[in-house]
Amino acid sequence: MRVVPSCSREWLRLVVFPFKAYTLLALIIVLTWGLALPQHSQATAVADAGVLVVLGYLLSAVVLFLGGLVQAFVGPRGAGVVTLLFAGAALIIAFWLAPMFAFA
Repeated sequence: MRVVPSCSREWLRLVVFPFKAYTLLALIIVLTWGLALPQHSQATAVADAGVLVVLGYLLSAVVLFLGGLVQAFVGPRGAGVVTLLFAGAALIIAFWLAPMFAFA
């Protein structure tokens, strides 16, 4: 088992992995963190963190979209589909969260 990727496709998968993980985990972490805070500080803290989370989702969407396009053209057939789906999910979550944190 090699830790360091040996070909360009593996390097690309390694580069997009943190953004895929962010897409799955950031929402869970920020909502759990918001529920764990006391009520009097919850609104401000979650709203402040929420802006950063939404910006992170937008950044992830851009990186995953570009990575998915590269995978689609360089990799085997269908290689970029999953990455493009993650990009779409990141965009949907960002636009779903934006109004929620705007009124917090």
